[in-house]
Amino acid sequence: RQLLLRPVEELVGDIHRLGTGDFSVPVPLPGTPLSSFSEVHQSLVKLAGELRQLRQSETETRTELVAQVAHSRELFEANPQPMYFTDGVTLRFLSVNRAARQFYGYSLEEFRSMTLLDIRPPSEHKRFLQRIAQHHPVLRQRKPLIWTHLLRSGETRQVEVIYHTARRNERTVDFAMVTDVTQRLAAESAISHLNDTLTQQVSAHARELKWSNQALESFAGAVSQE
Repeated sequence: RQLLLRPVEELVGDIHRLGTGDFSVPVPLPGTPLSSFSEVHQSLVKLAGELRQLRQSETETRTELVAQVAHSRELFEANPQPMYFTDGVTLRFLSVNRAARQFYGYSLEEFRSMTLLDIRPPSEHKRFLQRIAQHHPVLRQRKPLIWTHLLRSGETRQVEVIYHTARRNERTVDFAMVTDVTQRLAAESAISHLNDTLTQQVSAHARELKWSNQALESFAGAVSQE
């Protein structure tokens, strides 16, 4: 009886240890006349080895993912382009990189108590909310748009914003990358105004030249008849 009871107890103990996450090699069974016990024991030894390998692989994968997340956070924080993540429903800021904090003039703590409406003048609120209503939830890259953003100092800047909307844990999250285009738009406006002025001047000169030619032709005609 002991020859049967002891191996059974050992096998039950091994199975229990595996069930609790202890994947150490099962201890050898005491001598038993039943080969089936030895086969079960060998199966447990093999299973324990496979589970150890799986745990090691999961640990390595988890470590790699943590490293990748940390690296991504470092890249996000150090990127010279203003960037931020916001909640797609409440519009609250979730994360704001250093460049965005410097550009807008708010601390990270202040940003976390703000929404996207707080960095826009009231004149932009209706247009922005309409845009949000038309595009949520959208799992695609949006076309860059020009907006007026409000800095903490009260100054407004013209910015081009690229949005990307995604779903994370049943939550809609927006990623935005901001480019200050105030000077570019001012330069384009100045060039456009200059082009218009030059076009008007050329047209005026052309009219004057045409009038002069007509006057000269009239004068020449009158002289030739004398």
